[in-house]
Amino acid sequence: MSKNSNILLKASSRCYENCQCIGTHVVEVQKGRTYLLRIINAAINTHLFFGVANHTLTVVERDAVYVQPFETNAILLSPGETINVLLKAKRYYAGSFAIAANVYQPQSRIRVGSVPATAILYYRHSGPINTAINTSLVPLPGFPTSTNATFENEFVASLKSLPGQHAIPQTVDEDLFFTVGYALQNCSDCPRSFSPGIRMGTALNNYGFVHPVANSILQAYLGNVSNVYDPNFPNVPEVQYNYTSSRTNFATMATKVKVLDYGANVQIVLQDTGSLFFESHPMHLHGQNFFIVGHNTGTYDPLTDPASFNLIDPPSVNTVSVPFGGWTAIRFQALNPGKANVPFKCIS
Repeated sequence: MSKNSNILLKASSRCYENCQCIGTHVVEVQKGRTYLLRIINAAINTHLFFGVANHTLTVVERDAVYVQPFETNAILLSPGETINVLLKAKRYYAGSFAIAANVYQPQSRIRVGSVPATAILYYRHSGPINTAINTSLVPLPGFPTSTNATFENEFVASLKSLPGQHAIPQTVDEDLFFTVGYALQNCSDCPRSFSPGIRMGTALNNYGFVHPVANSILQAYLGNVSNVYDPNFPNVPEVQYNYTSSRTNFATMATKVKVLDYGANVQIVLQDTGSLFFESHPMHLHGQNFFIVGHNTGTYDPLTDPASFNLIDPPSVNTVSVPFGGWTAIRFQALNPGKANVPFKCIS
């Protein structure tokens, strides 16, 4: 990779920094055929745009579940998210077109480079394949700006499940509100410390998680072993404040668990906080999918925001992003007994 490279596409080095693509991955297509592209964001903590210059993508699947097809010039993936798209090779096209991925990062404190990862879409029988291509001949896809939160909200809203595909929970047995953000943690021996005796970590409702030592949480639950975990994880933050204001929180370290009844309809609103700085947080629920019923920027309002929820055809997914300085609302039915990994502790 070049000195400004931060992302890879198909494990190939990025180009275009010096107007050349050398050793770039080539995807060969034939005129008039339709191709299925399976795309996954394998970055640790970076959202990525993906697109193909001069081509429209048709989104057909999200996290291995079909969605209502819709066309777009670019898609947006959070870390761990998978999207399948259809790409139709034009009958009248020839030559090479840029495939690219670039960073979406509207408010992050830690900036990454703006040089995209690239590959080449090559039309068969267009002459010799030349991967050392000048960008003036092969322009990049037209991506939204790296700070375009409007595109994120519109793209998420475009994801809808197929009609009659799922039973969407219309009522809620457990209504939970979890803040998600960074917080400082006291530590006696910090290998990489924020300052002496203090480290930076993440927290839900201002609780940092302490892994049990002697028994696992599920072993303790099934064996009725005490003093392994605390079953009283709060349904809402214990301290109420303006969650999108700038402040510094110190996390309480504990092994807290939220216990759910089998079959319960659960709603969780995940709210990013301004503690230390805004960040988008990819969230995953092990063991079962959930529905994204709401998504927006700013602080969630329980009185007005539920009116905008999609309870008709929300997408069924296993990974969701809490937007920078915003919130995401999800619903699911607790039908998979066991322990769901952080951030959700679910024992049925």
